[in-house]
Amino acid sequence: MLYEARELGIKIAKPNTVKNLDFDNDTQLFKLELNDGQEVETRKLVVATGGKSHHELGATDAGYEIATQFKHTITPTFPAYVALSVKSPLCHKLQGVKLEVKVKAFSNVADGQGQELIAENEGTLMFAHFGLSAPSVLEISRQIAYELEVRKRKVKLEINFLPSIGEHTDNNLQEIILDRWQKNPNKTLESSFIGVLPKKVFPAILEVNGIDGKIKVAEVTKELRQKIVKLLTQYEFDIDSIRGFDEAHFTAGGVDTKEVDPKTLGSKLQKGLYFCGEILDIDGECGGFNLQWAWSSGAVVGKNI
Repeated sequence: MLYEARELGIKIAKPNTVKNLDFDNDTQLFKLELNDGQEVETRKLVVATGGKSHHELGATDAGYEIATQFKHTITPTFPAYVALSVKSPLCHKLQGVKLEVKVKAFSNVADGQGQELIAENEGTLMFAHFGLSAPSVLEISRQIAYELEVRKRKVKLEINFLPSIGEHTDNNLQEIILDRWQKNPNKTLESSFIGVLPKKVFPAILEVNGIDGKIKVAEVTKELRQKIVKLLTQYEFDIDSIRGFDEAHFTAGGVDTKEVDPKTLGSKLQKGLYFCGEILDIDGECGGFNLQWAWSSGAVVGKNI
């Protein structure tokens, strides 16, 4: 890209930054003052500053400030595709463990009206010292972040550690577990799921919930078996918070798309002003969609200036 830019005679003012920006109504020109004292005048100005994610890579609020200067609306911005902070002893005990799970996220509905399922996913979960990570939660973190950051609601996560068999009814699942235990009645409870779950997982679940893992499975009561089934298929975590912008893959929110021409990505409020990429209130799932939006929107703006 740099070689092509040089071939086309494009000037890159690196490592300069814009110190001041105005629009002259008489000349219909944008006037930019750079940090080194240079002044630049231009008929068209493209804001392609990205979102807030990863300040160490250069992310700033500059693009939002420019948009606001020209009366644009900024929809609430928040981290997306980001890990979750959870205060749970289970996370500490299982730090670094990965396994395949099914997750569901529930948001507290206002006025005591119960809970609303906001997202669900199946995939890899990783326990970390701060909480939960890996694709199973990262891919639904946008919905969780929206509830926490914008709607100011509490969010609960429900983990099914046995997605391959946990879709059975509770009674059926209890029968499956009971059958497994009856074949090996002298096994200890904590070792009874070796081969089904990673070795550390079930003992940690038992310990955190005050269940003696040393008892033999033949001694497990029906009530305890029911409790274990719920822990394995509906383990609950209260989401304390989402991790910040410096850990987020991308930023949700941004310049309101209603104020931008969808054909040219030019501002409807300021002649000659254009937006492309993550600065706009557009984001997609992980997997190339956000990169494709950056390239495609850049191409659209390029063709229209």
